[in-house]
Amino acid sequence: MTILKIKINIIISIVLFSLNNTSAQNLIKNPGFETGDFMPYWAIWPNNVTNIATIDAVDPYSGFNSAKLTGNEVYLYQRVNLEPNTTYTLKASVKSLSSTPILLGANNFGNELVSITFEDTDFKTDSLTFTTGANPDNDPTIYIYKTEGTGDVWVDAISLVAEFSGPVPDEQAGLGTYYISPQGDDNNTGTSPSEAWQTIDRVNQMIFQPGDQILFEGENTFTGTLRLNSFDSGVAGNPVTIGSYGSGRATINAGANSGFVAADCQFLNIYNLIFTGDGRKTGNEGNGISLSYCSNIVVDSAEIRGFQHSGLTARCVGDNLQFTNIYAHENGYAGIYISGNYKTSLSDIYIGQSITENNPGDPTVSDNHSGSGIFVYNASNILIEYCVASNNGWDMPRTGNGPGGIWVAEVDGAVIQHCISHDNKTSDGGLDGVGFDLDGGTTNSTIQYCLSYDNHGAGYAAFQYNGATNWGNNTIRYCISENDGNISGKGSIEFWNGTNDLNTFKDLYFYNNVVYNSDGPALAFLDHLNNNFNFHNNIFVSKQSNVYNGIDEENFQGNCWYSFNNSFYLDSEIVFDQWAQTNNQEMLNGEIVGMYTDPMFLNPGNTAITEPTQLTEMISYTVQGNSPVINAGLDLNSLFNINPGTQDFSGYPLIQGIDIDMGAYKYQEKQELTFSPGWNIVSMRVMPADSDLLNIIQPLVDSGNLKKVMDESGNSIEDFGFLGGWTNNIGNLDRTKGYKVNVTSKDTLEIKGTGTISPVEIQLSPGWNIISWPLVNEQDGLEVFQSLIDEGYLNKVMDENGSSIEDYGFLGGWKNNIGNLKPGKGYRVNVTANCSLTIN
Repeated sequence: MTILKIKINIIISIVLFSLNNTSAQNLIKNPGFETGDFMPYWAIWPNNVTNIATIDAVDPYSGFNSAKLTGNEVYLYQRVNLEPNTTYTLKASVKSLSSTPILLGANNFGNELVSITFEDTDFKTDSLTFTTGANPDNDPTIYIYKTEGTGDVWVDAISLVAEFSGPVPDEQAGLGTYYISPQGDDNNTGTSPSEAWQTIDRVNQMIFQPGDQILFEGENTFTGTLRLNSFDSGVAGNPVTIGSYGSGRATINAGANSGFVAADCQFLNIYNLIFTGDGRKTGNEGNGISLSYCSNIVVDSAEIRGFQHSGLTARCVGDNLQFTNIYAHENGYAGIYISGNYKTSLSDIYIGQSITENNPGDPTVSDNHSGSGIFVYNASNILIEYCVASNNGWDMPRTGNGPGGIWVAEVDGAVIQHCISHDNKTSDGGLDGVGFDLDGGTTNSTIQYCLSYDNHGAGYAAFQYNGATNWGNNTIRYCISENDGNISGKGSIEFWNGTNDLNTFKDLYFYNNVVYNSDGPALAFLDHLNNNFNFHNNIFVSKQSNVYNGIDEENFQGNCWYSFNNSFYLDSEIVFDQWAQTNNQEMLNGEIVGMYTDPMFLNPGNTAITEPTQLTEMISYTVQGNSPVINAGLDLNSLFNINPGTQDFSGYPLIQGIDIDMGAYKYQEKQELTFSPGWNIVSMRVMPADSDLLNIIQPLVDSGNLKKVMDESGNSIEDFGFLGGWTNNIGNLDRTKGYKVNVTSKDTLEIKGTGTISPVEIQLSPGWNIISWPLVNEQDGLEVFQSLIDEGYLNKVMDENGSSIEDYGFLGGWKNNIGNLKPGKGYRVNVTANCSLTIN
């Protein structure tokens, strides 16, 4: 025990010594490029040009490597973590082959940008000093900038050290849970509500250990910025936790500064807190929650408002970041902003069940977009689901490229699903204000099961800007756009390539979407610099022009087009069939597979849904039963090797190759069954999404009417009481079978699902069978069974009332006492041998 205590005290002393000697610590990661790679800490601009920055082992200043910059203009930079109101010295050794001027500098640290110039042809070591402001948390960066010239430049031995003058943590935590209350005292132990501390400053003086909890008293406000660093990390299964205790949430009032800043931390949980700033235009200069070089972080149930930059931001390098139940509003740059150094430097990111609304724009950003809901840049393996973005971007302080509701750029493997983006805006005269966007450099990513409506810009966009890495292999499917793009856009769906190279913008799969625009074009190609853009099984409805700027080399097959002026219209009014055949569009194997016709939506143009969990109940863009788009879609898997997914917009399961519709929904028929007291013989011609027979008849169980269900083999669904309750021994619904159902009183059951398509073949075994009537219309029973009579297989048919179809011999031969076979009813059929009945 004594030895252990000595070891712990030694460790604590080492940690505290390190913290009190911050000036000796180089904050630059991989400062001499000795790892042999820039990634993940160093970033390069422009990132779409190869070999403009390389690791050079031939001419280092010290160690084994240096960074070599080649080309006319190169920007090598590293984002760093800085303390507020602290002076730093930035130093590097630089040489230039031809006296090309090189800048070493720092920016975004809360004060004016600083830099020095190198022009020597031999290595020269020089330094500059700068002092951070109160908010150095908005992406502070050190950089080496080769501004011009073709001569090579070498950079090595970069250092950034602090002349530390702020408060130093002087006490080791590790005692479990720490409480902070307005009624507390910073001289207390902090380890119980009665011994609570009082201020955030006291918290910032501690070094927290795995398993520690930092809890602020709910429904109270605490002023300041909560700051954690690498010494305040948890471990797997034992994180450091920051949250509230008691009733309600505690509020961290950051005033002009950031609310929570974590740098180089691992395994943190932040939950059930409110972070407020003084307002993006009224004094605040920070972020709500700022995570830099952090991994294994959970933020849940947090409200973040009033920050000039972002509500929640994670940047630089890290993995396993989970952000749920975030309500970010009235911030400047974005509600949630993820920004890595490279496409792979931030990975495994989950954003779910979050709302980002009324984040209007950052008043300090005049040279680029601001005012987004959720924006992810330079990251991989991202899942964004069940989120809402609305009314963002309306006060972006510039014209030009603008913000979006939910969008990504320079990402790989992003999935955006079950989200709503509506009423997002841009500045007067500005661009964009889109709902969803797969922007420059995005690869292997998907937007699915999402809804956009009434956005200033396009509902869904695919953009490729100059300087981005290649864009490709992306999918937009089973989505709905309503009245998007009518203010700052050219259409509901927009495509643009700013690189002038179509091979940087290729392989889009846009299928089974609904695009409805009562005031403008459905699609807008701002140019046609794309390669292998495919559009299948979509429904495009527009006011007049279906497509802005026409269709060129894009591939359209199996789509439904319609406009309110009752004519197919691209740049001018044209005949659809003639256009298809002339341009080899909407054609397959010499046949026209697209159509110009009214899809017959149920209630288009009136969307007001704001809750993602309601998306599966949305019926506005389902179609009427006689719509021409039903079963008119193409089998994407067999024809084009495109995986169509497992479900439609409503969550209804899809069966590959069967009953494919155009649009975002698989048409579902309704069937109503009626039951009389006692035994009924029923059948079901529609297949619900859940085919478990007990789940289908669950309403009869819930009403207390169901006694028992039996199939032809005697298997049952019945209540076994304390031995197991309601048990399904039948299994899943078979639409060729009928079922005996015993109820206590008159009842009805509505079933919704995919209808049966004739012909239907029903297999029969010797003796009694119970079959369904699987069609929507009635047919004469004797005619239905005539083939079995002719083959000598049929003995008798009976309905639930005992009426029959049977052979009366010399008394009249075969007679039909049942009449027509009716939907919803089942029939007992007795045959002499194995045979089949085909129903048309």
